[in-house]
Amino acid sequence: MRARGLSLFIVALLACGGDDSTDAADDAGVEADAAVVDAALDVAAPETGPRDASKDVAIDTGIPPLTCSGEIDEPNESEILATPLGTIDDCDSSGSDVAAVSSGTGDVDWMVFHGTDTFGCSVDPTVQIDAPSSRLCAFALCAKGTTTIQNCGIGTPAVSPGGTHGCCTTSTQSMKLQIACSGSDDSAAMYIRVDQPTSNQCVPYDVTYHY
Repeated sequence: MRARGLSLFIVALLACGGDDSTDAADDAGVEADAAVVDAALDVAAPETGPRDASKDVAIDTGIPPLTCSGEIDEPNESEILATPLGTIDDCDSSGSDVAAVSSGTGDVDWMVFHGTDTFGCSVDPTVQIDAPSSRLCAFALCAKGTTTIQNCGIGTPAVSPGGTHGCCTTSTQSMKLQIACSGSDDSAAMYIRVDQPTSNQCVPYDVTYHY
């Protein structure tokens, strides 16, 4: 609004002065000048309004998911939309589980928990899924410093679409990651990803995890 007021003020100043014989020409010129000023302000004005976060989300697949009952907290198809599972410490008794449904090849489920490195327990982030047709991945992002994945156990090294390093497995055995954070604190966010790489059906699953 202030930019528009400025252009009108300029118009008013330009409109003042001059003799009556040139008023019509001056008015025409002023209107043209005002139009140029307004157009320049419109182009230069920054975009306003809420940001469309969906433009920043990288979807893993382009295949439409099936319609299955038992899904949790959709949409959760990317790291940025991961279902939060809360915070646990690295004592194994602090672990938990989450039950959900994989809705075919086109469905990717992301979850995240925050693991805290506490005195007296060992950091050994471990995940396990009970559905043999599913793929389970875990990606670690240290709270401080850089993250190093030293070992994937039964899994294989992988990198998430967001660039987070971790491990993946299609086994129903537990996958234990060995991670290291630069510094003395090994607290980290653990992103869990579940999908179906080879089947396309509604598959209930349960993921157990601890840090």
